[in-house]
Amino acid sequence: VIAGLPRSGSTWLYNAAFAMAQRALAADDGSCARRFVKRRYRPSDDDANKLLLVYKTHSFDETLARAADVVVVSHRDLRAICASAVAFAATGRKNWLGIRAEGEPGACARTMQPYMDAFARWRPWAHLNVAYEEAFSGADERAAQTAVLQRIARVAGLCAAAADGALAEAIVEWVAGLATQRKRNGARGSRFHRGHRTHANWRTDLPEAEATALVSANVEYMAHYYASTSKLSSLLGGHGTM
Repeated sequence: VIAGLPRSGSTWLYNAAFAMAQRALAADDGSCARRFVKRRYRPSDDDANKLLLVYKTHSFDETLARAADVVVVSHRDLRAICASAVAFAATGRKNWLGIRAEGEPGACARTMQPYMDAFARWRPWAHLNVAYEEAFSGADERAAQTAVLQRIARVAGLCAAAADGALAEAIVEWVAGLATQRKRNGARGSRFHRGHRTHANWRTDLPEAEATALVSANVEYMAHYYASTSKLSSLLGGHGTM
């Protein structure tokens, strides 16, 4: 199960984990499947003939958590999540997250709250917690993504696949190509949207009041993951890392 915050790399993880498991099990015959759980997981939806099912969700479901062999959660600086969502909506595409930079102060924090509640409930079930910044920051994203994928393979017990750097690199390239297909042909079912990845910068694309409100409303989360971020310590009021 890939259970992460929206705009935190969960779609990339979903496709990369599916491809890794599929190839590690030599199951290109359709015996592996992937599904998005929007609201509630129903065990009756599982296909007993499938070797493996990879699920993606942004909602917490205890039935799914208990049924899962492996749970991977993803997180990201909340300010970057909201800036990304605002940038995505600004291109004229559907504002599926419902976040807008303008309007009543604190709107981003309120919109994110249900997702934060779900994330907090998934955390105790997680076998692996992946930060967006691990895979999508730095000079060599492909190398970083390959390392993340190998970590997932190890956690999933796919030891041979985890040791196969060439396989991980090939899957990273495959997912990169999948993301550019924009829901055509092989991208079907991938959950990648047209223009899925944005290059927003919360420092310039998110009003300061919204950024401050996000941190203030999520002190524990931001202190735990992002206390080293520039100027964050003052906003946290001295809470520091946890």
